[in-house]
Amino acid sequence: MTLEEMVDLPPDKQKSLFERINQERQKGKICNYASVYGAGGAKIGEAAGISTEEGFDLHKAYWDVNWSVKELSGDQTIKYFYKLPNGDTTFKIYKGSDLIPGDTDSKKERRAKYNLANKAESLWLLNPVSKLWYSLRYPKDIFSTLNQGTGVYCFDLWIKKFTEKRPQLTGQMHDEVILTVKKGYREQCEKLLRESIAEVNEELNLNRELDIDCQFGNSYSEIH
Repeated sequence: MTLEEMVDLPPDKQKSLFERINQERQKGKICNYASVYGAGGAKIGEAAGISTEEGFDLHKAYWDVNWSVKELSGDQTIKYFYKLPNGDTTFKIYKGSDLIPGDTDSKKERRAKYNLANKAESLWLLNPVSKLWYSLRYPKDIFSTLNQGTGVYCFDLWIKKFTEKRPQLTGQMHDEVILTVKKGYREQCEKLLRESIAEVNEELNLNRELDIDCQFGNSYSEIH
């Protein structure tokens, strides 16, 4: 169905269609988060309030599309701390693929990777963007830790850039900031913020450029 066909529907059918779309969207969101954190089809079905069979279908469909999540996780550098027989603690460097059971691994190989990860005193993930080490509870958390850590680092670097030139911050939460600007200075403020994100792009040289959105108003409800 096209957007034009949806617009032409009677109001009651539009409402019914939107409710159905929202239900499917919720299933997709649950499947996305659950799959990234290592849940299987049965758990997805339970969390989404659907049948186990549909849960497995969603799980398979997710990984068919998002296979790169596992590939990326397997390529990351992990610092593995463990105890020596004399009680001292030391570490080895592993790849994520050394600790994450792969789809083609045998049952013996999967068990060996689980055992290796469970014997660690602690695990630390090297973020290739920030060059910082992040605490890692389980190997299955590599992607989410990398994803969220990178996002926070880029966002904080942007804040650092513009506050060095204009040291004022009214509020900051999640992925947004609030600045107090005198009337008549909107263009200058937006120019500063966009120049700062351009500096972040130049410094990090990511394979995708970061961008921002600027909104102005007299209250938080007008800018959120």
